[in-house]
Amino acid sequence: MENWIPAIHVKVSDLDFNIDCVANSLDAEFLKRNKSLPFQERIFRAFPELSGRIHFDMTNEDIRNTVKEVFERKYKSERTEMLEKAGEIQDKLNKVIAPALPVLFQEFNLSWKKEAGDIICYLGLYSFFPRKVMTKEFWIHYLTKEENIYKAAMHEINHFVLFEKWKSMHGYEKEREPEHPEPLWFLEEMIVDPTLNTKGLQELVPYPQRAYEQFYTAVIQERTPQECIQSYYKESAAIEEFLERAYGYIGDNLQELIEKCG
Repeated sequence: MENWIPAIHVKVSDLDFNIDCVANSLDAEFLKRNKSLPFQERIFRAFPELSGRIHFDMTNEDIRNTVKEVFERKYKSERTEMLEKAGEIQDKLNKVIAPALPVLFQEFNLSWKKEAGDIICYLGLYSFFPRKVMTKEFWIHYLTKEENIYKAAMHEINHFVLFEKWKSMHGYEKEREPEHPEPLWFLEEMIVDPTLNTKGLQELVPYPQRAYEQFYTAVIQERTPQECIQSYYKESAAIEEFLERAYGYIGDNLQELIEKCG
């Protein structure tokens, strides 16, 4: 049966979602719990208006109100440019990313079901790239550089494809997203390098991909996590075998991965 190929839609982000996403990522408890990325550093670098106004002892409500004040002003003044960028980025993704989707599906031995839906890229004020694999949505800054647009799109779509593949193998009964630090979240992030750097995909989207840097530097059982993932990929006869071996490695070493990789 031939794959149904989803369309990619580019839209301007919902302001309230944008505010909540950034405010929640500055919450002290979140920052203690999730060290996979330097969230606060990235947000303050992208939005210096926030850096002198957000303090560690603030409540989430106070943080949200501060972010809301800044972002409401920026959305009002920058919305026209966001809309223009949406059209430009739509053309880029249609030209470069859409043709790569059948190759990516083939890489995962996946038939994308129509009920999985289309893919939506939202543009707003983001210093990292949130995603929802269940609804196939991801968010980027509307001024993201062209190369990084392509890299981010392939990175996030790779997560969507993995999620659909994992569902086809094991099902997924939860009503929420796979979350850090669950094994499936680690699997999403750790397999980006081998699965997106294949010859076929790099010919279409020629931007080498890397997983989070800590997966190349942390040492677990005398090897880095990425060394293990790469070896499983090369040794496996099929994508299903690779995913099972990678997931097993994550499960066996989950606590150490959390401690050393955030």
